[in-house]
Amino acid sequence: MSGPTALKFPYQPRSNTGLLMTAPTQAIAQRGTLSALRHADFRLYFAGQLASTSGTWVQNVAQGYLVFQLTQSELWLGIVACAARLPLIQMLPAFAAKVLHSPEDSYAAMTIAQGVGSILAGVVAGWLAIRLGRGRLIVYMLASLGVALYLFSRMTTIPLATVFCGFIGLFTVVEVISVNTMLQIVVSDQFRGRVLALYTPAFFGLAPFGSLLLGVIADRIGVQDGLALYGIAGTLCGAGIVLHWPELLREN
Repeated sequence: MSGPTALKFPYQPRSNTGLLMTAPTQAIAQRGTLSALRHADFRLYFAGQLASTSGTWVQNVAQGYLVFQLTQSELWLGIVACAARLPLIQMLPAFAAKVLHSPEDSYAAMTIAQGVGSILAGVVAGWLAIRLGRGRLIVYMLASLGVALYLFSRMTTIPLATVFCGFIGLFTVVEVISVNTMLQIVVSDQFRGRVLALYTPAFFGLAPFGSLLLGVIADRIGVQDGLALYGIAGTLCGAGIVLHWPELLREN
């Protein structure tokens, strides 16, 4: 009689960091950027989110402008941003008035540029992830966002400030898309809910405190230096993540 045969299990692919990629997550990883729009339910959800998000951004833009016109205070912008969780866009009215000396025109131009960059990010995020790998893309976006934010804080002309606002919108949204997508792909099905339960409060729960802190700092040292410090701190945090988890650079 022959000896016991080895049990054979079907192959289950893993990501570069060794995390199991189950069949659903593997299928997601192989789909195109706009493949979800093939489903009627998702198209309905997308249209609803588009309308809701557009209204929210209109409110935030007008709200920041109104608060600064009434108070002329970065601190109050930070307090409002603490509720809205949008630190950069809430600081734009102060930057437009005190640095660019154009409260209306420059604020409108920078807000539009940031929106255009965000829309462009939605188009190119999938393409960049395929070309660079999601892990490397996240690292590149963290570094690029910090540099762009610092350079934006040094700008004193409307055209250059507008250009860097566009880059900030692009880098921010690509980074958020890449992180969210990678979590869905590399985390196995049985742990995904637990991981997202930790990720969501870490991402959204800390944002209000960061907004308030930015407002306090900008009120004390000026909006330019406050934004510069904000960019430097973000870059250092990103570097710390890469040093702690170098496998991120190899994650596809």
